[in-house]
Amino acid sequence: MIAAFYLKLQLFGRFQYDPNKPVTMTGTVTKVEWTNPHAHIFMDVKDANGQTTNWEFELGGLKKMRDFCWRKDTVKMGDQVTVNGWKARDGSNHISAKPQLRNILEWRKY
Repeated sequence: MIAAFYLKLQLFGRFQYDPNKPVTMTGTVTKVEWTNPHAHIFMDVKDANGQTTNWEFELGGLKKMRDFCWRKDTVKMGDQVTVNGWKARDGSNHISAKPQLRNILEWRKY
């Protein structure tokens, strides 16, 4: 029963993001959460009008992050970074950047 519940959660996560809405955002890291089940980075991103909005980027699970040589201090508050991912279907300021872990060297830190 627990396995079925976990599988349901994993499948739900797949449909939470829209693969037809890829985004690339550059901003300032405001918070890093290194907790199970996934790590998260929060960034302030300015739009074309200069308005700043805080976005949450969901990364991979902690083991997968470590497999790609990520540590909780790889990205720190105040860092300027560019992130690729997919927007949430519900229109919230939430991005899935998990698939980008394979291209970890593409993360640019200024």
